[in-house]
Amino acid sequence: MPQFIGPYTFQPQPNPTTGGGGGGGADCAKVSSIAVMSISKALGLRSSWVGMCPFPAEFCVPQPCDGAALVPVPVTPLPTPEKLTNYANSSYGQPIPLVFGADKLKGNVIWANSTPNYYTIQDTGEQGLYYSVNFALAICEGELANVLRIWSNNVLIFDNTADTDVNGVVQADADGNLKSLQIDITDPAGPFGNLSISNKVTKFTIFKGTESQLPPQAMIDIEGVGTTPAYRGVAYIFVENYVSADNAVPDLAVEVLANTTGITPRSYFQFPSPIEEFDDAQSFFLTYDPSFNTITVHSRDSTGTGAGLNVEGYTLINNTTFEQIRQLTVEPNFTGSLYFRARQTLTLSNGHYLQGASFGNAHTISVINAYTGLVNDILGPGGATLTTMASDGFASLQDTCISFVARGADGMPADIFLGFSVFSGCYAFAQVDASNNTLHMLSFNNAVFTNGYDVFAYAIQLTPALQAANPTFADGTTSTYGTNVLCVTAARNEKTEIAIWVISYDNSYVEATPFAPVHTEIDTISLSHFFGEGVATQVAKLMYDTEDGTVIIVARCTEVGLSNFARMVKYNPYSGEVIWSVPVKYSNNSTRGWASSEMITNSTYAWLEWPQDRIYQINTVDGTVTIPIYDLTAESLPGTADTGTGQFYNGFENTLTYVTDEATNQICKVYLGRTARSAVTVSSVVGQLLERVGVSDELIGVDDLTALTLDGYTISAPTPLQSAYNELGTVFTFDIIESNGQIVYKGRGAASVATVPNEDLADVDQNGWLAERTDPDFAAARKITITYRDIGREYEQNVQNFVLPKYTNLDFDADAPIEVTVPIVLDAETAKTLAEVLLYSKVIYETSFNFRIPRRYAYLEPGDTVTLTMSGTRDVVCRIRELSEGADGLIEVTAVLEDPEIYTDQVNVFGITGRFDGSTISVLDPVIDIEMIPIPYAYPNVLADYEANYLYTVTAFNTIENQELLPRDFKVSIDGGDDLLVPAITTFPTWGTVITPPETPVSYYSTDTESTIVVKMLSTTGVALASAASEDAMINNGLINLCVIGGELMQFQTVTDNGDGTYSLTNLIRAKYGTDGAASVGHYSGERFVLLGNNAGILDYTSFRTLTVPFGDSPSKVIRARLISNNPFQPECIRRVVASNVRPWSVGGLEAEYDMSGNADFVWQYRTRYDGEWVDDGTELQAFTDGPSEEYTLYLLTDFSTFNLDDPTTYLRKEIVTVSSYEYTTANQTADGFDNTTDDLYILVHVSTSVTGNETGVFNAKRLQHL
Repeated sequence: MPQFIGPYTFQPQPNPTTGGGGGGGADCAKVSSIAVMSISKALGLRSSWVGMCPFPAEFCVPQPCDGAALVPVPVTPLPTPEKLTNYANSSYGQPIPLVFGADKLKGNVIWANSTPNYYTIQDTGEQGLYYSVNFALAICEGELANVLRIWSNNVLIFDNTADTDVNGVVQADADGNLKSLQIDITDPAGPFGNLSISNKVTKFTIFKGTESQLPPQAMIDIEGVGTTPAYRGVAYIFVENYVSADNAVPDLAVEVLANTTGITPRSYFQFPSPIEEFDDAQSFFLTYDPSFNTITVHSRDSTGTGAGLNVEGYTLINNTTFEQIRQLTVEPNFTGSLYFRARQTLTLSNGHYLQGASFGNAHTISVINAYTGLVNDILGPGGATLTTMASDGFASLQDTCISFVARGADGMPADIFLGFSVFSGCYAFAQVDASNNTLHMLSFNNAVFTNGYDVFAYAIQLTPALQAANPTFADGTTSTYGTNVLCVTAARNEKTEIAIWVISYDNSYVEATPFAPVHTEIDTISLSHFFGEGVATQVAKLMYDTEDGTVIIVARCTEVGLSNFARMVKYNPYSGEVIWSVPVKYSNNSTRGWASSEMITNSTYAWLEWPQDRIYQINTVDGTVTIPIYDLTAESLPGTADTGTGQFYNGFENTLTYVTDEATNQICKVYLGRTARSAVTVSSVVGQLLERVGVSDELIGVDDLTALTLDGYTISAPTPLQSAYNELGTVFTFDIIESNGQIVYKGRGAASVATVPNEDLADVDQNGWLAERTDPDFAAARKITITYRDIGREYEQNVQNFVLPKYTNLDFDADAPIEVTVPIVLDAETAKTLAEVLLYSKVIYETSFNFRIPRRYAYLEPGDTVTLTMSGTRDVVCRIRELSEGADGLIEVTAVLEDPEIYTDQVNVFGITGRFDGSTISVLDPVIDIEMIPIPYAYPNVLADYEANYLYTVTAFNTIENQELLPRDFKVSIDGGDDLLVPAITTFPTWGTVITPPETPVSYYSTDTESTIVVKMLSTTGVALASAASEDAMINNGLINLCVIGGELMQFQTVTDNGDGTYSLTNLIRAKYGTDGAASVGHYSGERFVLLGNNAGILDYTSFRTLTVPFGDSPSKVIRARLISNNPFQPECIRRVVASNVRPWSVGGLEAEYDMSGNADFVWQYRTRYDGEWVDDGTELQAFTDGPSEEYTLYLLTDFSTFNLDDPTTYLRKEIVTVSSYEYTTANQTADGFDNTTDDLYILVHVSTSVTGNETGVFNAKRLQHL
């Protein structure tokens, strides 16, 4: 994957203030009870920002500004105001809520301090007053599992949740998207735009309410050491530097999770079963491509021979859905003992792969086609010795090579590979041509890095703002302009310092070009910042912080006996400053390889440490280290494969993806800092309440309640235990009984435990065997209204109703509903089901029974369900309410009618109601693939444009199957000119990926009935894919089922749906509109299939935009197409495109023969590009020519494999003729040294034109065998 060489920001933002020192490190506490976050408030401004935030850790919300730090204007002090006292929620004697599960609480301010400050409005000079407020907001009784969301004045400012199933696997929403952490900051109060960033930052510190928590330092500074309360056992938020303009602090509401274990959200990838190509992920390699939002892992068939470092292929995974996109078997088209290096794989910007391989000390790099697995091109091996590189390849490459996108040899953006030799200190650049996946060397430099083995590099392209702020590197002379590669080399011998180099790849200020890069040592870093001078130190990793353009160096101590020590050092390559240095745990090979294993955004980085299976996270602003996951096993997460396990940290998502040690869930993606709401069991709530009043576990029987769960339940005031049970019993319908010395809680709806036959029933008060009573008013119980707290509406009250049919035909409905209020957090579906259950229960329970049974039924208890068999009538199912012994020794029973089926529909955990959110959450636009389409034919209805303009066609392809297109305009510039606004494409074209390509046609003038094209469709939103009426219909209308594959235009007659997402296309008319050159080159699987016209010949005008450029000096243009999008990963398309609409077609009917004298005679026919007829009778209509007159360029040669248009030594003769025939006389043959008795002769013919320049048409060739 190309490295991330620029900061991906949503809006300009000032550089974060760098702090010194550090903290945390390898010996951090197992689980921190304090989590810190910072929110930079956009005071007086309205901003919306979407991103990932490392929680628990510190995060900052960027401010909308012009990119430069704002300097406070000196002001005259105003009179000092009174101390701030206006708090939204603060009073003595408030109860401390007890929370089970999730709930949203207002909190109570229990400590506060404020400081007055002054500001000046920059535009008007008006002075004003604001307050910097510190306060503590008590939330509930501790210990919290986590803080989920925070609202300020009803505006959501922090969201730490994720929707998962019961196993913690993240679930997609209705649109198929997985929820990311999202933040919306809105504060319309006063205009504080000129305050410094430090004055705008509000820090929230979460104290989870442990019995060992300590007070915050800011509170100690006010109250004093030894006299500051720690509020142990109370969960609270400590807010520092809340900026207030109106003598008030915000109304904060906090959603918490307590008395249950929150689930760490995760996604799993499993290989399909039955096996396709692979079933095993090799642990060394995993990379992420942000442009297409995909993950690639090395894979193999575990039953085969692929083992160790050798690679069988790749598996491509959708990063959003975590579903497989495809499996790709690598099929080298060469022989030899080649070993693909598992850590030496890069994803190129076009989605294909760059793969390193070695045999002995020699090395190659290969481009692997991401659709077919074939090796498209190989570069090297360049040298078999340890000390050399050659101009045609590499020798013994390190695992630290990189690729990046920069200006290539032709001036267009290209993938550039930078290789380092293991032992020699050499480096070299190579380029990948995206159009045909070919490789070629750009430059090489021998023996540069004398310190040897480990050279780590990162390509840097600064934004204009960062480049203006940092015009040179640390040496004060090397310019930061253009593309530069920062290199760090380890001090393996001297053990005194680490050298910092810059390779200027494309930098006009130092006269560096891709063919002649310039390398300079700009600085050194003393080992005192690592493990001390004289201590052997090895660089293990180099990372680039996109927030401020600095780098982070990871180094390991290699001194004997000290090899377990590592440090991270943040270094500013422009000032030479070491910003911080902290000790860390870092495995030797955990993130080493060609592919970048991190994307640092939002000032955070995380990594997975082996063998502890522990995830560490570092704040890149101040170096604070936290441990969000201390033990993978404790979180029910799979372990790592080994010390070299592939992993990738995505700072934009704040996720860590890694290869596991499991056979099933082989790839795991962990959503750091987020918590899924986990339901709490009713048995847990009841058990904890009993324990609080001194009832021991052995006296409690709550087994029946373990299957009952709730989202949240809060006791917010001192409450009798019976009241809490009544509230819970209203919802969950359980009975409390004494059984065998235990307090037992029995749930309802259980199966019958006994059947009592009619003959076992004794007489009841001489009224028969069964006394039945029914409430005469039960018919009125036909309506119920439940009021509850809805988790889907941010815990606001909601109402659900349930109504039974009316028993009488009244003109109006006067029945009053049963009203039930439950203080339990539910979702809408569960509440609706509860209303139904309670109403039917009301109807059922209005019927009661009294009966007497023998003592052999003494084992029955209250709450048991029994069945009474009534002879000749019916069976009665009832639930026992009371049991007593009568004077005659019989058991007297009081029961109510029971129907177990009314409980079976109850929903316990998650409902499907949509989330109500009062705040506005921004969503990133989906990434789409912009591309120029080679359509070399102008449609008949635009003939005027066709004759006067070059035509270029742009479209957009979806990157996910069935993706919805959001209409967005394009900005297009041509040859560096001004941006042109191009109207939005309203639909994706109908397109797909070719699985089985067509064969090379035998003839271009007959229907291809041999080829079958198999296409996997990725979009069908353009024109419809359907069979044509007949072959004649296609011949008469060249737009019917017109499609383009790899530059060849063709028609197909028959479409067959294969039932697996693929379609077969047969009966092909090939090489339409002069594209026989593309047809002759051949096709491969993985090419795009794009449908241009439907089976009625109607063209797709909604999926394409055609740019018209007046004829000029050249049809070759540099076109830059950019989609207007809020997504920082939306790629742009920069292509050098030749307008093929004016390219002459190849000649037709080319024939060759020797006459009786030995002369070689050649004849052909001109083919018009528009409105021409079939070449069949020699009298074709020529609507217009490609120039003022016919003109043909001919090449005669004997060896087609060595032919080079620009090398006259590779052909016999070049001729230009103005008629459609040519005779190669025996005299010319003799003059050219050609012997027609032994040599075969080839002729190449194509049309020249004054519009497109000489020799730009398509060749047609013919072979004439010797006599």
